[in-house]
Amino acid sequence: LLVGTGSFAGACVAAVRARGGNRIEVHSVSGRAADFAHRHHLAVAPDLREALTRANLVICCRGAGTSIGPGDVAPDATLSILDLALPRDVDPAVEELPGIMLLDLVALQQFVGPGWADDLAHAERLVDEGLAETRTRLHTKVLDPAVVGLREAILELVDDEVSRLPQGRPLEVADAAHALRRLATRLLHVPSSRARLAASSGRTTEYLSAMAELYGIGGEDFTESGARCPTTGLGALTGGQGADEGGKDNEEKAG
Repeated sequence: LLVGTGSFAGACVAAVRARGGNRIEVHSVSGRAADFAHRHHLAVAPDLREALTRANLVICCRGAGTSIGPGDVAPDATLSILDLALPRDVDPAVEELPGIMLLDLVALQQFVGPGWADDLAHAERLVDEGLAETRTRLHTKVLDPAVVGLREAILELVDDEVSRLPQGRPLEVADAAHALRRLATRLLHVPSSRARLAASSGRTTEYLSAMAELYGIGGEDFTESGARCPTTGLGALTGGQGADEGGKDNEEKAG
């Protein structure tokens, strides 16, 4: 007797038949037994209690709460019940009845020996990979509006510069160069302004990290602790102390 009609129930039917079971009935609390039985060539068991009197093996895989309780089993029944559902389909009290052997997922776990360790590790890796992929996809979706907004803002600037190009005559290299430089200046305006704000508020390291993340420039060589004046060679955090020899040469040249 199969209790449940989901995808796992179909796998149970295949497993039972592979082991020689050919008299299978299916019961469904939700009323889908007839359709499932037709697709899998099974008999329908409309009454659960009556079906339990005919069965010698019951497989439960519904997973929607208790389907079989002590009151559903006849006093003189001899049954092996395999509860594969999570949450349980069978009330644990059923196991206390005479003639009943109940195996659920907790009991089955106790029989999983070291021989299954590799399979378990492989399954865990698959789950971890799936979770990582899902997290990446979700994080990407969080950033999608920002990326779309950035793209639209830049394309708007490009369209504006295109509209400023000379009309009525062939474009010259100087025209294109002037438009590109003006576009670059407009694109750098906000980052440059934010750089000054970051420096004034003591967030230089955060800003440099953001530059490395967004534009691929900077990184360790541009960190606040390693930054030096290109003219004097003085460190940004040394207050004029610790200039190297090259810095002293530059100081002399600047003087």
